Amino acid sequence: MRKIRPAGAGPTSDAPAATPATAAAANSPRDIAAMALRIAASGDVGGAMSYFTPAKFPQEKQEAAVREAYIELRLRRLVAMAAAGQCPAAIQGLGNLEAEDKTLPFTFSGFGSFTKGVRFQYWLGVVEFACVDESAARKRWERLAKANPEMHAANNHGKPAVAATAKPGEFKGEGVVAAKAASDGNGHVAGDDLTQLVGIGPKAAAALASAGITSYAALAEANEPQLRHALHEADMMPPGNVGTWPMQASYATKGDWQGLMRHNEKAMAKAKPAAAARTATAAAPPDDLTQINGIGPRIASILNDGGITTFAELQHANTGELRQIIAVGGALPPSSLDSWPTQASYASRGDWSGLASYNRR
Repeated sequence: MRKIRPAGAGPTSDAPAATPATAAAANSPRDIAAMALRIAASGDVGGAMSYFTPAKFPQEKQEAAVREAYIELRLRRLVAMAAAGQCPAAIQGLGNLEAEDKTLPFTFSGFGSFTKGVRFQYWLGVVEFACVDESAARKRWERLAKANPEMHAANNHGKPAVAATAKPGEFKGEGVVAAKAASDGNGHVAGDDLTQLVGIGPKAAAALASAGITSYAALAEANEPQLRHALHEADMMPPGNVGTWPMQASYATKGDWQGLMRHNEKAMAKAKPAAAARTATAAAPPDDLTQINGIGPRIASILNDGGITTFAELQHANTGELRQIIAVGGALPPSSLDSWPTQASYASRGDWSGLASYNRR
C-alpha cells in the first residue's frame, strides 16, 4: 500500500459555512447538488453525500449538473479513502464507482460522459498510485498526457467541476455545476478547494486557511517555510511533498490540469529513489541543534518547524534557506548563521573537538 499524505493572498471568506440548515433552503435538485459540493469542499465528503436521498432526488431524469455533482462526490470519497490509507475500501470503490444506486433512479444510466474527462481520470490515477499499482497509474497518466488537449478542454471546459471556485458561475454549459458561492454581500467568496492538490487533505487545507492561504493563487505565492509553519501551528507533520504545493497551485490557478498531471508524474518518479535515501535517516532521532554556536532553544524550535531537525540536514542547508526559515518563525537571524552548516558538518561526524577548534577562530 502506498499512502498519500493528506493539501497574492485573497481575503478569507466572512460567509457562514454551509450547514444542513442552510442546505434545507435549497429548492431545486440542482441547488441541493451545488450545496453538497460546497460542503464537500469544506472537507465533509460524507456529509455531502448524505444530501443525495430518494426524497430529494426521486426522478429518474435529472439534469447533467446534478449527475456530475453526484459522481464528483463519489470520486472525492475515493481520494479521501486513499489519503487516509483505507485502501481496501478505496479499491472496492474503484470497482463500484459507476455502479447504480437502486435508491436513486437518476444513477441508472451511468456516468461515462463525466468519468472520461481528463481531471477525473487523473484523480483515479492518484487513487491507483496510492492503493493499487504504481505502474497502472503511470500508464493512465501517460495516456492522458498524449491525448488531444482540445478534446479534454471541451469535455470539462479545461477546469475542474467544483463548487468552491473563486469565480462563481464562470464555467457554464452542460455537465458543469455552476457554483453559487456563499457571500457576505461585500464580495467575499469562498476560496479554492485546495484538497484538489496532491498531499493536501481536509486538515491541511484547514491549517492553510488559518494561515490566510485559501486560494490557489495564494498558495502559489507561498514558500515552503511558510507552509511548514502553518502546518506545525495546527500540530501537523508536513508531508514529504509540501515543497511541491506552490508549483501545483500555479498550475491549478491557470486551470492547467494536464500540466499539473505531468508535474506530479515527474515528482513521483523522482520521489522513489529519494524515498529510499530518506529511509536510512528516517529512524534517526532529531539532534540537539543547540550544540551549534548561535542556536538556542527558540531558534532550534524554529528550525525544527522548518524541517531541519538533524545536524546532517543543517549541514546541507543553504544560508538563504536558513534566513527564510528564521524570519518566518518570527526571529532575527543571528550573526553566526552563516557558520551553521560548517559547524553542523563537524557535529554530524561527531568531531566535537574540531567544532570547538572551529568556534575558537
